[in-house]
Amino acid sequence: MKDYSKWMSPNSDSEEILFDLCEKSKVKINDFTAGAVSYEAVINDANEWQKDVDLIILIKKSEYNIHCGDYIQANNQCFLVLFSPEDRNFFWSVKVRKCHSLIRWLNETGSIKEIPFLLDNVINSLGIEMGRVVNLPDEERRILIQRNSDTLKFAKSKRFIFDNRGWKITAIDGLSRENIIVITLLEDTINTYIDNVDECIANFKNEKTSKPGI
Repeated sequence: MKDYSKWMSPNSDSEEILFDLCEKSKVKINDFTAGAVSYEAVINDANEWQKDVDLIILIKKSEYNIHCGDYIQANNQCFLVLFSPEDRNFFWSVKVRKCHSLIRWLNETGSIKEIPFLLDNVINSLGIEMGRVVNLPDEERRILIQRNSDTLKFAKSKRFIFDNRGWKITAIDGLSRENIIVITLLEDTINTYIDNVDECIANFKNEKTSKPGI
């Protein structure tokens, strides 16, 4: 991957020309399905001093109006936009972190839903507002997910399965980060009678049988 960081400075008068000359990649935003729209972007490795990001992605404003909390699929991997995109006249400069895995659940109609998450407790720093290592006990995890109509329905005690273990929500913070929900999970016992371990969906049998017509 090429490093374009040297010319990506606020004082550059030729960013638009240089942007057009850069090697482009195709990315998807929020919708990663086979038929979803792809957008042209410049993908740049973060500098070694940027410990809080994995990639910097440049997207023309005319392509997409990107926001904090958006998911970006680049290089066949999913990334979460953790910070407000930097306005660079005609394009957005977006700092992202790579998501670690997915959580899956059944919604109110019995459809399987899933969303990528970022493990908060393995990140050294998430910016000025934190500025410290987040240490949680082994049996707890704190994850960051996009704030949307599905995730706003999450409540305490809702269960998930990932990393071959069961987890239960103990705290939900939808205020401290823009368009992102921070969820604290406590390790929970997997119940093979109601949990579908193969599909990584907790309460699968209970919720399936409680949905009319399913």
